[in-house]
Amino acid sequence: MAKKRHFGKSIMGKPRSHKSPKPSKGGKKKHSSTMKVKNEIVKDKKIKVEKNSKFSCISCVKITLLSVLGILLGLFGVYFYLRRPRVPDYGIGYAPLLQLPKREELISRLKSDEFDIVFIGGGASGTAAAVDAASRGLNVAVIEWEDYGQGTSSRSTKLLHGGVRYLRKALERHDLKQLLFVFDALEQRAVMFDQAPHLTEPRPILTPLYDEEEVKFNKLLLKLYDWIAIPKLENSYFLTAEESLKEYPMLKAEDLLGSMVYYDGQFDDSRYDLALAMKAIEMGAVSVNHSKVIDILKDEENMVNGVTVEDQVSGEMYSVKAKAVVNTTGHFADEVRLMDNAEAKSVLTAACGTHIVIDGEYSNPNTGVLIPKTDDGRVIFLLPWKGHTLVGTTNHDCSVTNNPRPTEKEIEYIIEHINRYSESVVTRKDVLSAWSGIRPLKKVEDEGDSAQVSREHAIYVSPSNLMTLVGGKWTTTMKMGKDIVDRALSVADIKCKNKSHTRGIKLVGASEYNPDFENTLVSMFGEKGITKVVAHHLMETYGDQAKYLLDSCHDLTEDGKFTRLVAGHPYLKCEVRHAVKNEYALTPVDFLSLRIRLALLDNNAAREAVPVVVAIMAEELGWDEETSVLMTQNALEYLV
Repeated sequence: MAKKRHFGKSIMGKPRSHKSPKPSKGGKKKHSSTMKVKNEIVKDKKIKVEKNSKFSCISCVKITLLSVLGILLGLFGVYFYLRRPRVPDYGIGYAPLLQLPKREELISRLKSDEFDIVFIGGGASGTAAAVDAASRGLNVAVIEWEDYGQGTSSRSTKLLHGGVRYLRKALERHDLKQLLFVFDALEQRAVMFDQAPHLTEPRPILTPLYDEEEVKFNKLLLKLYDWIAIPKLENSYFLTAEESLKEYPMLKAEDLLGSMVYYDGQFDDSRYDLALAMKAIEMGAVSVNHSKVIDILKDEENMVNGVTVEDQVSGEMYSVKAKAVVNTTGHFADEVRLMDNAEAKSVLTAACGTHIVIDGEYSNPNTGVLIPKTDDGRVIFLLPWKGHTLVGTTNHDCSVTNNPRPTEKEIEYIIEHINRYSESVVTRKDVLSAWSGIRPLKKVEDEGDSAQVSREHAIYVSPSNLMTLVGGKWTTTMKMGKDIVDRALSVADIKCKNKSHTRGIKLVGASEYNPDFENTLVSMFGEKGITKVVAHHLMETYGDQAKYLLDSCHDLTEDGKFTRLVAGHPYLKCEVRHAVKNEYALTPVDFLSLRIRLALLDNNAAREAVPVVVAIMAEELGWDEETSVLMTQNALEYLV
């Protein structure tokens, strides 16, 4: 049985005594000293508690600070890891020649298939969207009126850039949208470098500075441009006036304070567009050039369900069925919208930009120059490009046309600005080629200078579900493609199991590309006339397909060397045959302007090459004399 405790009683049951013991002699003093000791002990305990409390608070603060520091260091680590320059994953240098369906096979599919999405227009936005859609397993088609990139997409400044000008606007106007646009573009720049290393390369660009305030501002601006690039190319840096002139001797020396050098990307725009179209076909899409959409088809509820196509080669007309139709025709977007609805409002602003090409001696072969101030508020670039100097661009409102022509006023404008910053005097006679392109900018409510209109893209959906994509620029083309496919799936209620996965794909010529393989080509085909210059052209144009192009080349001179297309340039006659057989080239302009870039580099040389190109194409495509004469006339008119 458990014992009970009786508080207040003795064990024997008697009440406890509460009397204090009698003090002994000196007891009072002893009691007093005992109390003091007790008080001191209590004080010591309090002091210790306070000390422990203080120590505990300090420890908490230290732990918190260390945690925050650890998180910050971790974030910085991730940031610097993501920003590190990517090491290219090069292959062995060559790959088997890509065999794609013939144009006739693709047209047969257009007539028989019902597609998930049909894209009208084979420029950058149309072909990029087709690659995105094909990556999701969708059945898609691209229908191009002329040739891939024939319009704006082949007439850019050849830069893959976030946009230093847009970043400057973002800072000056406190514009978050512009800043985010630069972020997106720099991210997409890295994607395009990875997709096609043979068509892209980093390009240092020097900005001469003649004003002390501009020196300070540009140092900050371009360092910020570096910091927000993920991944970065290289860090920007400052050059003194003396160092600037050593790097770029053509600069005007008077009042030069120095320069900032930053890095952006350069690329071959029309070849990139072609590579996207061919990749889409390789992934199962249908893409056909020289086929014009002449009508929009609709069902009984007046909803878009296809298009009518006219083959520009045979003249045949046929219908193409689709669940969704997307208008990616660039500066012809309003024209297609009118096919859908005669009362459709305009959604774009057309702005023309002109470029000129001069001799390579006017630029550093490795470094470009940015002219920071022009009369219309834009910037002008002088860029080394394929052994020449590309200069542009201007900006002015213009009407939409199929083949815009640069005016003498625009050409003189560019020359004048070159001479403002250059010791070397450029004249009109030095211009080897000039061309103009139309930027399809999205329309803004208030009218003003089109140079101030944002390059962001916009998507419009008509009452009948025709979707239209306008705006944007080359660097953001893959993001535009993803956005328009996402919208098409939503609008047309198309079920798609796969997500977009265009990151990491390799375009035609990229899978086994290795820049060092140029030396191997020279070793293998040097006896047949393949010099370092020719090998470089072949590798930067065809990538890992270059070796097999030469293996199949039988256009030889009497002494067994590959025949050049025209003197003074690295192009070969057998490239014409390759373009017809493997790259869907159907006219001399397709080849001279878009497969190789001779028409943009040297107009007179391109005109000289026309008869040779026509003769080879006639042989490959079975043209009669009448067709050959017509093709010659069309090419010469284009090259005026």
